[in-house]
Amino acid sequence: MNKTLLAIVTLFALSTSLQAMADNVRVAVGEKTSNYTGTLPQRGQTKDQVESQFGPANSTHGPSGTPPIYYWEYSGFTVYFESEHVIHAVLKRR
Repeated sequence: MNKTLLAIVTLFALSTSLQAMADNVRVAVGEKTSNYTGTLPQRGQTKDQVESQFGPANSTHGPSGTPPIYYWEYSGFTVYFESEHVIHAVLKRR
């Protein structure tokens, strides 16, 4: 019985001490937003469609990994491609 009680007390002490060591990270919502107000490339569009709609990218990167991932940087956003199709587009921070 004493071993069981000791084990319970030890587990409780460890769990509360681990919680006390956790860090809180606070990010101000909207603090850093993009100046870009236009539309973004949509998931599934091809590279040719993106270039036709938004013009040539400021820089292009890739391929990297399997499947090949590319990303194109524009002044207000970045477009990520898997092979030939858009998988994500994100705004750049100011």
